[in-house]
Amino acid sequence: MLDREQIIQDSYTPPPDVDATRPWSLRRRIVGRILKFFFGRPQEQPKLKPEELRRVLLIRHDRLGDYIITTPILETLKRYAPQAEIDVLGSKFNAGVIGSDPRVSKLILWSDSFAERIKAVRLCRTRDYDATFQLVTRHTTLPIIIAGLTTPRGRVVGRGHRYNRWLFDHRLTAFPSKHLAEQTFAIFTHGVDFGEEVPTMPPYSLLLDEKLERETERELEEMGLRKGEFILLNLSASEEYRTLRTERAIELAQMLNQKFGNSGLKIAVTGAPNEKEKIEEVARKGNATVMSFPSILKASAAIRRARLLISPDTGSVHIASAVGTPVVAYYTEFLKPAMWRPLEVPHKVVIGEVNDESDSISLEEIVQAVAEMLKIQE
Repeated sequence: MLDREQIIQDSYTPPPDVDATRPWSLRRRIVGRILKFFFGRPQEQPKLKPEELRRVLLIRHDRLGDYIITTPILETLKRYAPQAEIDVLGSKFNAGVIGSDPRVSKLILWSDSFAERIKAVRLCRTRDYDATFQLVTRHTTLPIIIAGLTTPRGRVVGRGHRYNRWLFDHRLTAFPSKHLAEQTFAIFTHGVDFGEEVPTMPPYSLLLDEKLERETERELEEMGLRKGEFILLNLSASEEYRTLRTERAIELAQMLNQKFGNSGLKIAVTGAPNEKEKIEEVARKGNATVMSFPSILKASAAIRRARLLISPDTGSVHIASAVGTPVVAYYTEFLKPAMWRPLEVPHKVVIGEVNDESDSISLEEIVQAVAEMLKIQE
């Protein structure tokens, strides 16, 4: 298991420069010139120092996990630029966490409605950002145009290619690391003049209200789940192919009970609200407890109290990293662990034998990984 993980991680080496990986077609070069004409920005602007940042925008209108891997930037801004207000352009997938984060001054929602998007851009322009960090790393041209529209006078920072380089004030091309959290942090540090001492990336962080923490612990106890005395099995992910089929999830719950039930550990199952029937069936046939909460914040507090989380490749893995819970994560895509594995917490990774097929994931390997993790905690 570990040898396979290491082999796959070593097989993925990000290119040292995104410009060096492809020859740009004539079409891309023409598109680049058009983009320069309509959205071009002044080049070679000096980077701002931390003390010059009054207000910044982080563009993170993607998934929950993408926001969690961005929290090191929030921590670093609060340390080096405590005077700065931090706004986040978020999405319906991560708004619940962003809106409750005390480090965020304003959540601006990037919705599916064109009219609402225009309103969001106008609101951003009134905020008069000193710097906007475009942190979305997939399909980057549209987000960087959005960054420019929201920031008429400040600096625009992001990852870019040669054909769209005119859209940036500061463009990062080199990625010295594999993990996307480290790449995201590199975009941020590339856009600020920290002098000779560039900060290192702090761990993920998720700040939960104390009242919510107490309520969650009480509700867990009502379910018969005491802190540190249950293994949490998450059944859901944003794409179905990443998850176990119901029959295999039931088998895994039964195997976990058989292996660890005598040691006093209970098995709890959780997942997305739209998979309620699957969760209940797995709990009923797998002799497990259904753990259900109305908000991602309470779910996060519950993950903090689990002895260990078992999860497919999804935001729960990064929540566990943020709240300090050990993780056994399983992946159906060979290269994903190199870029999306848990950070700063004890963890094991299980990878399927066939790309994009969850049936190729070994349940025995998952149970073995759990046993090894529990032994480490003794």
